[in-house]
Amino acid sequence: MRTVAVAISCAALAVVGLALSGWPASKYLHGDYIQYWLASRALLEGRDPYDPVVWQAMHEAVVGSDFFILPGAGFSYPLTTAVAALPFAFIGVAQSAPLWFVGQTGSAIAGLATLQRRIAGPPTSRRLALLLGLGALMQPVFVLAGEGNIARFLPAILSFALASLLSGRPFAGGVVLGLLVLKPQLFIVFAPAILLFVAPSSRVRLVGGSAATVATLLAISLVLRRGWIQPWLVQSLHVQGQYGRSNLWGDLDYGWAAWVVAAASLVALLAWWRLRRPPLLTAAAAALALSLYLAPYANDYDQAVLLVCLAAYLAAIAALPGRTQAVLVVLFVATSSALSWPVWLGIVPGGWQTELPAPAACLLLVLADWLARRARSVEPSAAPAG
Repeated sequence: MRTVAVAISCAALAVVGLALSGWPASKYLHGDYIQYWLASRALLEGRDPYDPVVWQAMHEAVVGSDFFILPGAGFSYPLTTAVAALPFAFIGVAQSAPLWFVGQTGSAIAGLATLQRRIAGPPTSRRLALLLGLGALMQPVFVLAGEGNIARFLPAILSFALASLLSGRPFAGGVVLGLLVLKPQLFIVFAPAILLFVAPSSRVRLVGGSAATVATLLAISLVLRRGWIQPWLVQSLHVQGQYGRSNLWGDLDYGWAAWVVAAASLVALLAWWRLRRPPLLTAAAAALALSLYLAPYANDYDQAVLLVCLAAYLAAIAALPGRTQAVLVVLFVATSSALSWPVWLGIVPGGWQTELPAPAACLLLVLADWLARRARSVEPSAAPAG
């Protein structure tokens, strides 16, 4: 309890300090965060965020003339996302922006710490420090600090959910996993895969928990704005790919080659799981990385979910020799961030470097599982007692 109290006190001080400094509100006004705040405000005011005229007028009133909206575009997320963000809309951007930022950062750290503790058990300080230190090298930490995309809540959601599943609490895990409806397009592979990977006896409770969360958010959204689903689908199609794709569809753009790669990847994931039966955490993380790679659209900030893959990866290689672990860690860092730093810094144009992290993470998890199994199979048996 003392740790929780200290964490809450530090978070409150951070929110106050950031609010007084004017950051990240100054950035969020022209970033992704403002769309969630405005959509939630629209609900409170009885306005339609999917109406392009209303959407533009709200931007002009809050942001001014310096904003970017695709012509004819409205809010592009499902209204359940705006419902989840409602608490932030009761206060102004200057106060809610730092609360959003601290909430994202704090929940990610808490979620990863919880997952790490469930994976390794105490003591976990050294392993957690390694996880958070490596995570700090990954690009989403920096991009999301300036933009406020809701994807930065996803590491916490996924971490707490997987920790619950690993603890034998599928209903609680399902309740948390239901929050993935905040950005559902990223989980078209992960959602059915996790249902397949868990024990058959847990599936009903997992689905029940997820359904409870989704139904609650959906019911509130329909009470606040009935008939929003059809205009949301229109808007979703309108902005499809307009903000870039940092995954399979980025270069291949839904050509036949992309569909072949997607189909082959899904078959390979299923075959790997059926033949090898990897641990739940490893299998879930591999499916998560592949889901990001095959999402209908995903940007570089969505790669925040790879922090969860990193936690699973470090757990998978924990029993390997120190030098092998070091090499594997370097491989993960290189493919998840190091190769993309020149792009993020504007030294070279964007390209395959920003599309590499997700598939690389998936393949490295498969490699880590194979190496761990191989190491266990060649361990010398204990010497007989003399």
